[in-house]
Amino acid sequence: MSRSLSFRFGYIMALVAAAMAAILLLATLFFTNDFYASSIANAEHQLRQTVNTQLAKDTEILANTLAVQLAPSVANKDISGIQHGLQTLSGQQGLSYLNIYDQQGNILYALKPSGNPEHRHNLPNVRITQQDNKILANVPVLFNEKKVGAISYAISLSGVEKDIRQNSAILTQKADDIMTRMLMGLIGGFFALLLLMLPISQILAKRLLKPLDELTDRTRSFKVDGDPISFRLNRSDEIGELSNALQDMQEHLYDSHEQMALMAYRDPLTSLPNRRGLYQELRKLTLWCKENEKKVALLFIDLDHFKQINDSSSHEYGDLILKEIAQRLLKTVRLQMKDKHLPFPEDLLLSRMGGDEFVAILPDIEWLEDATDFSQNIIEALRQPFVINDKYFTLSCSIGITLYPDDASSAENMLKHADIAMYEAKRSGRNRARFFLPEMHHQVQERVTIQQGIGAAITENQLFLEYQPIFDLNTRTMIGAEALLRWKHPEKGKLEPDTFIPIVEESDQIGNLTRWIIQQVCDDLHSQPVLSKALKLTINISSVILNQPELAQQLNNTLRHIRRPHQQICLEITETSLMKNLDNTLPLLKQWKEAGYSIWIDDFGTGYSSLSYLARLPIDGVKIDRSFINDFENSKPVIEAILALAETMQLLVVSEGIEEPTQQQALTEMGCTFGQGYLLSGPVDFSRLNEIFTHAENSKSPSNNKI
Repeated sequence: MSRSLSFRFGYIMALVAAAMAAILLLATLFFTNDFYASSIANAEHQLRQTVNTQLAKDTEILANTLAVQLAPSVANKDISGIQHGLQTLSGQQGLSYLNIYDQQGNILYALKPSGNPEHRHNLPNVRITQQDNKILANVPVLFNEKKVGAISYAISLSGVEKDIRQNSAILTQKADDIMTRMLMGLIGGFFALLLLMLPISQILAKRLLKPLDELTDRTRSFKVDGDPISFRLNRSDEIGELSNALQDMQEHLYDSHEQMALMAYRDPLTSLPNRRGLYQELRKLTLWCKENEKKVALLFIDLDHFKQINDSSSHEYGDLILKEIAQRLLKTVRLQMKDKHLPFPEDLLLSRMGGDEFVAILPDIEWLEDATDFSQNIIEALRQPFVINDKYFTLSCSIGITLYPDDASSAENMLKHADIAMYEAKRSGRNRARFFLPEMHHQVQERVTIQQGIGAAITENQLFLEYQPIFDLNTRTMIGAEALLRWKHPEKGKLEPDTFIPIVEESDQIGNLTRWIIQQVCDDLHSQPVLSKALKLTINISSVILNQPELAQQLNNTLRHIRRPHQQICLEITETSLMKNLDNTLPLLKQWKEAGYSIWIDDFGTGYSSLSYLARLPIDGVKIDRSFINDFENSKPVIEAILALAETMQLLVVSEGIEEPTQQQALTEMGCTFGQGYLLSGPVDFSRLNEIFTHAENSKSPSNNKI
């Protein structure tokens, strides 16, 4: 049975009892108690300061990571996406509350709402503070370099404080036990110790308390992100128990720190490095390439139309597909690197930036063809169908490629340039790769100018409509018109829709823009009550709205509340956009049809419609694409087939792009009733449209043709 510390202390004191005096005994007790108290207080203070400092750093890292990860969902106010992104925090110990704010500072989503969180937010820069035993984090959410919201949450320090106080209590209790036993042993030898008490007791106390000095020094040098420190003293007494308790607390702190680091530098869904982890590894890689005079290619991979999978199926399916994509990409990276010997793991060469974006790194390349072949291997790997729970999904990707050090000298610029090249790949038709070129900067600036300016264009009356009339080719009377959007840009002048609509469709403004067009058409109709109810105005509906249920519902709400009769408005949808997601679009078309709107397929003949699909569609007519009219001689069989098909299915037909009298004559002889083009009339403002219609009404011959 091991002897206790108090027994050994009493035994030693008995040996010098003859030299002790009463006043020296009190002095020894005073010095010993003061030493214990100061050691315990210093250890507790140092440990609390170290732990709180590290938790504040980890909280800032986690806050910035959440702001990047949730940026697309906050920008689009996608509650489901936010909930999904916060799944890993739902059971986070010590989380007091977490609030997501929108761009106006209102709470968009609250996780564990408690305490007294701000109900409005002024979207500050990063701010980490400590208040009322909590670490408070407030960070902005940036999307496309624009503040779209903020994240505010609090981590309670009560658990950590409890552990520190418990260990301090243990230390204090052990110190009290030692002092009590010391007092009992010293009282017995008081008179014998009178003469030798002071020098001998100081020497013995210092020797006995040396383990506490060592624990105090180790506690002061302890850092969560530093090298591990052993607190174990291999003793079987109370000090040994205390050292074991400190060792256990250190291990618990390391475990918590590793979990926080994993969340900060790894994507929880795919276990790949996230954006922060990518920057960390990319900086190391560029330094290695610089020292060894090597080149590296960075490939920015963006999945084409991946949001449609989440919208049409569910986020669960989307997550499973993302996991499979990560495995395919990782396999492709490993195959590409199998003959190379590099000083870093292959799994660090692939990262998930968030959402549907990945980044692959190809180090030590010799030829541009290496990066080209690698990108084609990635495209081919993702082209293969994904089978999830017996459901088939097909995907493509757009890739931007940049080279170090040719295109960029830093990790940040490499990612920026690869992102620019990726957007150029999307603009060029998607499902392809593009290398970064310096002139792409101007294209990006143009795109940013349009994306940032469309909101002001809507609110500041920079937009306006022109109408291109549609005529009855037999009577040359106007029976309708197509609304065409124009933008009078304050710097660039008049912009045609082809220059800005594709860019707006990539932003969150396409819904607002479509509602503006519908409202403007209705206002124009309301301003000219003399227009016959037989006149129809057509509005083009973007494919983006068809593929996003939220925008489609907003459009439905707008259409239900317009003032004019629905029968005066035609909705045009391109054949390609209609057929891409027919199952989701068909119910939407039926709702519009039941509400009284006419529905037309625009650019007919350029897509891949089948007779079985056309028979299911609640449409009123089709518009023959202008490309067939421009190449009339070669396209004549196609035009005849379209007219025959329309007659069989009892659909009306409008020919676009009529610019020559011979084209009009031929179309009329072939049985095409309606036409549109510069030969008949170019786009005009609404007042001029009213004049054309009024003149046609006064001079036309009788006709029963209507659209």
